[in-house]
Amino acid sequence: MSVATHPCAPPRANNHHLEAGLALVQAIARQVHASFRGVLSRDDLVSLGHEGLVDATLRFEPGRGVEFKAYASHRIRGAIIDGMRRGIAAAATRLRACAREADRKNKPS
Repeated sequence: MSVATHPCAPPRANNHHLEAGLALVQAIARQVHASFRGVLSRDDLVSLGHEGLVDATLRFEPGRGVEFKAYASHRIRGAIIDGMRRGIAAAATRLRACAREADRKNKPS
């Protein structure tokens, strides 16, 4: 990861994009939560969406002729889905570890 894309790097874009995108994050998190109930809480989805919004703000290039809202919505939704995928993978790993431990305990000596 380069210094320019590091999460602690100062944002290059103005706060206007961040402030305008907060409602967009809430709307997308609400849509995803309605479609995938029980995977992650809505607050978790909003947090993941905020990461996508910051990423969109840092990477947005106004000269390409795309509105920020359209660009950011893809980045936000992608960040939420990637976070859900990581969460499911982590849960599956924990479940397999518990199953292996249970098999070891129940295996006759």
